[in-house]
Amino acid sequence: MEQARAALSGPAVASDRLGLLVEIYRESAGCVRQELRRHVPAERLAAYAAVFFRDVEPLPRGPGMAGAIELFLARLAGMATSETPGVRYVYAALERQGLTGHARRRIAEMARAARLETERPASDLFP
Repeated sequence: MEQARAALSGPAVASDRLGLLVEIYRESAGCVRQELRRHVPAERLAAYAAVFFRDVEPLPRGPGMAGAIELFLARLAGMATSETPGVRYVYAALERQGLTGHARRRIAEMARAARLETERPASDLFP
């Protein structure tokens, strides 16, 4: 999570935003998987992970990437109130590792900005 924290601490330059989002996502998703294995009972792990990462992985390239990251963030937030055994512990562990509400909001801002950049018509870019 060190690279993700460093990326979130400064302003994101438009040309670097998509690459930063990919790196942040990879690091965050790896931490999620690790904590799921640690806290969710084995008999529920595969099903929960499949639902959690559905429509997120593989991470799409281009305009769909921002939406997939926003979906990932929404699912992270949902962990806080999950009834699935162990998932609230996963949420707490991710918070301790730096994937806090503030960090998730910053990632969401970057994803929204990336979406706007990728959805902008070419006529706006080349008058």
